[in-house]
Amino acid sequence: MNEKPNWKSAPDWAKWLARDNDGSYWWCEEKPNWKSAPDWAKWLARDNDGSYWWCEEKPEFEKTDGVWYCEGRQSRADQEVGEMHVPEPRP
Repeated sequence: MNEKPNWKSAPDWAKWLARDNDGSYWWCEEKPNWKSAPDWAKWLARDNDGSYWWCEEKPEFEKTDGVWYCEGRQSRADQEVGEMHVPEPRP
């Protein structure tokens, strides 16, 4: 796992620090935009680690793992941010 970056080293534009499941960190500006979602995506969910996922069906949160599970297709969204939130349906 990579060492967590210090906010003192963050770029001026950074609003969030995201962490991937492999322990990689990166700076982000904001949550993914629905304009970049796959055509099949109906939901946007954010895991406890800050990763965003496009989901075809309404996801269910698994407290033990801290992640959202989706039936049907799912793919990782382009950007990542913050803490876990309620899944967001497509507008």
